[in-house]
Amino acid sequence: MLTYSQIAGVILSKLDAEGSDRYLPEQDIIPAINSAVSRVQSAAGWALANRKGSEEMLRDMTRTAVFQTSPQGWILLDDPALSHTMANVMAIYPHPDTEQDQLILPNPASAYRDDLTFIGPTVPCHRVTVEMTPVIRDNGSMRGNEVMANNPKRRTWAYYLNQGRAYLLPKSQAESIIAAVVYIEKYARMVDTNGTVNLPEYMLEQVAAWALVYLAWKQDTQGQGVGNAAGQDAAALFQFSVN
Repeated sequence: MLTYSQIAGVILSKLDAEGSDRYLPEQDIIPAINSAVSRVQSAAGWALANRKGSEEMLRDMTRTAVFQTSPQGWILLDDPALSHTMANVMAIYPHPDTEQDQLILPNPASAYRDDLTFIGPTVPCHRVTVEMTPVIRDNGSMRGNEVMANNPKRRTWAYYLNQGRAYLLPKSQAESIIAAVVYIEKYARMVDTNGTVNLPEYMLEQVAAWALVYLAWKQDTQGQGVGNAAGQDAAALFQFSVN
């Protein structure tokens, strides 16, 4: 967790502006921090989308939530019971190990189960596209198909994302079950000097550096800008090369 005072302290020390009112919190520093956090969010998404970021690289940014799927086999990703929204889904695990007994509650839709504590996955579940789902349904060689659904020894799992929901396959086995979602949260914008952002401590210097980029852009009278592409940001954060 990074606080405003932590980030602002690094920013102002690099600007050599301690004790002055040249840079104001609401006008300069907070927008700069929000710009930096947005770059972190974009970089993490780019790393995942391009399969250049491993789960180990992102482990300090990763969260897990346990859900009960709907009677139709889907999960509402941005459940109002969560204190935040999801930016990137990294994995979904049906029937995970939990510390508590997995009692199914009567519920007409999906539900965030904060009464269950995730221990670990039990079966693999592969991500697929919406376009592949009708092909998967009747193809016994593809993960998440219905053909083998009634044979536990041969059953495989898949999931796809569509319009804020995660759908598990095979659907006939995904109805009202417990499933865990591993994800990166969407970081809320900082609005005042009491604000925090749920990023790991080791990102303090990088966030402050990118906030300084925003301040430099504001002062750039030529309108040139000094931003980097998300791919370059991802390389800076997660230490891999970008071709």
